[in-house]
Amino acid sequence: MHQHRLQIIALLMIFALLGGGCENDPAEIGIDIQPDSDKLNVFSTDTISVFAHSVYVDSVRTDETSRTMIGSYFDPVFGVSTSSLNLQLLLSSAAVELGDSPVLDSMVMSLEYSSVVLAGNDDLVAYGDTTSPQTFRIFELDETIYGDSVYYSNFEVAVNPEEIGAITFEPRPTDSITIDSTRYKARLSVKLNDSFVQKFRDASEDDLSSLENFLEFFKGMRIAPDEVSSGGAIMFFNAASVFTRMTLYYSNAEDDSLEYYFPIGSSSARFMSFDHNYNLASPEFQNQLNGDTTLGSQKFYLQALAGVATIIELPYLKNINSLEGIALNEAKLIIPDNNPDDELIPPSELILYSINSEGQNTLVIDQLEGTEYFGGIYEDSPGRVIFRITQQLQRSLSNDTVPIKFFLGVSGASILPNRMVCNGNSPFNGSSELKMELIFTNLNN
Repeated sequence: MHQHRLQIIALLMIFALLGGGCENDPAEIGIDIQPDSDKLNVFSTDTISVFAHSVYVDSVRTDETSRTMIGSYFDPVFGVSTSSLNLQLLLSSAAVELGDSPVLDSMVMSLEYSSVVLAGNDDLVAYGDTTSPQTFRIFELDETIYGDSVYYSNFEVAVNPEEIGAITFEPRPTDSITIDSTRYKARLSVKLNDSFVQKFRDASEDDLSSLENFLEFFKGMRIAPDEVSSGGAIMFFNAASVFTRMTLYYSNAEDDSLEYYFPIGSSSARFMSFDHNYNLASPEFQNQLNGDTTLGSQKFYLQALAGVATIIELPYLKNINSLEGIALNEAKLIIPDNNPDDELIPPSELILYSINSEGQNTLVIDQLEGTEYFGGIYEDSPGRVIFRITQQLQRSLSNDTVPIKFFLGVSGASILPNRMVCNGNSPFNGSSELKMELIFTNLNN
């Protein structure tokens, strides 16, 4: 109750100081066209308490996404994050026909590197440190996955524990490949074990006679990075590329240098699995996620890949309903970056949902006005994100059943790996704090 009174007193003081002395304030509405009797006094405050604390994200949908991410990287704040890929391979013809007396030599899985175009047309080719080695292991799926099914990042698909291929490498996503004088994008190629090739040598003609039979014979593969303990990076791959495929090298009675491709097509089932090892994260981060919500006053956290989101509350804002004759004109939620110069770049856009009385995320009304009005875009200078939520707060203030509580997360959390450390309302480093800027009109003049 004491804090409630302080909130009201603070507003009353602002009201008293600015309500009668705004005649020359440029923030007044229509000051140069309205008669003195019609002028409305405008005043503002950014001292309303805003509380934030971070929470785990359960999962995000990752099937058939526009971007594929594979890799593992260590973050001194967030610990280790790892992304794996589960996928089907298709046939490049109605049936696998290898000619007379085929001899299967070897098989290779190739993945074409991709990149993300950022603001300013800069390309992000990886998230993390590509100079440190990584190990990718490939396993055969032990259950069928379906292209028309929905898969989330925490879905556990059954795999055969015996790996069918592995590679330890330093990622080189910008190195091009030249074949017959033509340059192609960089690729990662993994030679598959001969024991896996033997599976195809032993296949019956019926196993390879149709796509349906083939998917029963070989359900797909999982490409899983080893968890790193330092360095590491998450790389982007183009799953839709014709060069992302499994290649069978073979010979037959007519030719001794032949290839058959098993591509990933638009109808191929695929989804990513995300894993976070927070045991290696900073103690402050771990303690906040484990229930010490007071730590959010110093800093709070946002992480893609089904990592971490934040709950934001304004528990005392409805106290202004006890002040008669004022109207809310504008409300801006300002979220400052704790370390805008961090090498691990922050998300380019955040998302904000209103949390209703049933605890469900719902649309913030102001979002209907478009991004230019609503906000959510990261501003490099001074390193912050702003949301305009005027209409949502007006609705909450006029309806006691609508709480003033929000869910803040990373936009594109299933196709981007970015994370961000944000300042709370009382940061230790003395930099900009989390706050709500409110502008009111005094209707009592």
